[in-house]
Amino acid sequence: MSFKELDKDLLNGLENTHAAYCRVAHFEGDLPARHAYARAQELIFAASDHANLSAYRFLLEQAPHVAVLGECPPDELDRRLATILSTGRPATLPPEILARLWVRRIDAGQQSSWVEGHYQPGRRL
Repeated sequence: MSFKELDKDLLNGLENTHAAYCRVAHFEGDLPARHAYARAQELIFAASDHANLSAYRFLLEQAPHVAVLGECPPDELDRRLATILSTGRPATLPPEILARLWVRRIDAGQQSSWVEGHYQPGRRL
């Protein structure tokens, strides 16, 4: 099975479950994206007993983005994440990028309950 077929199968599976959660924001600069990512990551860590989420900060078409993926969080946590990401503009991701983030999340979850990875700009997902 090719990665493109895996992408399609993975996204179809996620669309058919009520547990899939995804919020994405596009930022005008790296500093606001860094700030939103750090705040989201801190909030996710603090809520890790009752939420299963991952935060990602990356460049897509040279524009900083922050994404939060995982299981649907409690309403209050969702509102707080929405507030954090509202410092940017709501965005959608191409299906292949979204699928790659979900695969990274699944792989990281098999390693440990908390995994961080930091990469230099220009490294492809």
